[in-house]
Amino acid sequence: MRKFLIAVVLFPLIILSGCKGKEGEELLRDFISKKSAQLQKLESEVNLADWNAATSGSKEAYAKLEEAKNRLTTFLSSKRDFEFLKKWMKKEGKIKDPLIRRQLEILYNYYLPNQGDPDLMKNINKLETEIARKFSVYRAKIDGKEYSMNDIDEILKTSKDDMLRKKAWEAQKAVGREIKAQLLELVKLRNKLAGSLGFKNYYEMKLKIDEMDPEALFEILDRVAEITDGPFARLKEKIDREIGRVRNKKPESLMPWDYEDPFFQEAPAVFKVNLDQFYKGKNIPELALSYYDSIGIDLHDVIKRSDLFERPGKNPHAFEIDINRAGDVRVLLNIKDNEYWMSTTLHELGHAAYSKYIDQTDLPYLLRREAHMFTTEAVAMFFEDMTKNPRWMVAVLNVKPEDIKPYTESMREFVAAKALIFARWSMVMTHFERDLYANPDQDLNALWWKYKEKYQLLKKPAGRNEPDWASKIHIALYPVYYHNYMLGSLLACQFYHYLVTNVYGGNSDVSFADEPEIGKFFIEKVFYPGSKYRWDDMIKEATGEPLNVKYFVERFLK
Repeated sequence: MRKFLIAVVLFPLIILSGCKGKEGEELLRDFISKKSAQLQKLESEVNLADWNAATSGSKEAYAKLEEAKNRLTTFLSSKRDFEFLKKWMKKEGKIKDPLIRRQLEILYNYYLPNQGDPDLMKNINKLETEIARKFSVYRAKIDGKEYSMNDIDEILKTSKDDMLRKKAWEAQKAVGREIKAQLLELVKLRNKLAGSLGFKNYYEMKLKIDEMDPEALFEILDRVAEITDGPFARLKEKIDREIGRVRNKKPESLMPWDYEDPFFQEAPAVFKVNLDQFYKGKNIPELALSYYDSIGIDLHDVIKRSDLFERPGKNPHAFEIDINRAGDVRVLLNIKDNEYWMSTTLHELGHAAYSKYIDQTDLPYLLRREAHMFTTEAVAMFFEDMTKNPRWMVAVLNVKPEDIKPYTESMREFVAAKALIFARWSMVMTHFERDLYANPDQDLNALWWKYKEKYQLLKKPAGRNEPDWASKIHIALYPVYYHNYMLGSLLACQFYHYLVTNVYGGNSDVSFADEPEIGKFFIEKVFYPGSKYRWDDMIKEATGEPLNVKYFVERFLK
């Protein structure tokens, strides 16, 4: 899992008409200041309650989370406040202060999705909280024995027992059966809320008030699907041949549990390199801190506040959370000494760096957050790939160059494969979720496998009719979010190109370690402005051009 998100907080695509008169602008400034102070208190309570729930798994903690979310919802449901903001949004002219203008845009869309029926919104909060706890405490069972998510991953990655692999895959998916009914109810309630506010469905509402034009978004996604079609098909053939050889199966007989990751969103280890060997026995948090130190980003305080290792009842995923937008930044991890958790730790700390280094002196509360969710994903994805950079491993892990040299080409191939596989998986998630909200009463089990077969070229197990889609936590708890990962991947490549060009003179064969200019770029150009600017303006300011798919192509498809 990636950046933590409060479900009720959504960002807008609103064209501001402005207002006239200094007196009026001062009135708006005072209103925003007062409401921001109240909002900070309530959001901080929600975030802290969510942290306590995720780290404990207790019913009491989740009950407190639901109560905190309801208090926030009640505050944002004020019709009087919303009408005040609505009038300002419709007034002619322009607000002179750009910070007030930007805060108005954001605050309006804090209130907008909370203007529905109060009981409906409380029911949404209740269902989300109940589902969150089920995901948090769920542990897969195989033949009556419980397994953690790390255990399941290990079986899928290393076991040569085909039946055990199948059981592990099915056990991981079984959580979908437990939450399917509640999730479908939640989807319909979200749609009902969106419809009452004038939107076609929840998917459309979420995108539009998240500063994302639906048509423009799917133009980008369709372009990514088009340019990855051929390369992915060739990659999949190669992967199938190698897995078939190892499993002693014909490539055409491979099943979903043969691909190591339960969703086939990660590249299987078929590239003649066992990266885990380089992280075995290593102190993952210390390595991550030493790397970020080397580029001028200090995250020691973040680690001290964080929860790093797995235990019963704790959320088995990973996320970063900014409790109060005033310095209390934390990460939740379930670290093991392997490449996956090294990469995930760098990823979540990338989010944390973004949150920590936003200007907290001059920026008002509403602007002390990322320009967009996909911009923080881009930062996290930029850093997570360091674990597959041979020169980074030499610099940070103190691996001898001669020990890593035999794996260099395989690692480059692995990074490209990882990007391709994740791009195709993102297509499954985005298209499925769009169709889910368009018609939640259709055959969703069949729809899921339709997209799995189309974009991932996976074979549906014969006779399988289970809600495998419901086992993906994002669909329930982080709705209409997955496109941010794909856009983040594109922007990460753009950051990569910019730094290679402007810091390393065009030489991409570098470690990206021990270079303060990297930290300086991210802190000054990306982190510090927060959401002072729209995401598209921030990207142009930071990299000199709009978001561009070509850097993904240059890095991974050539």
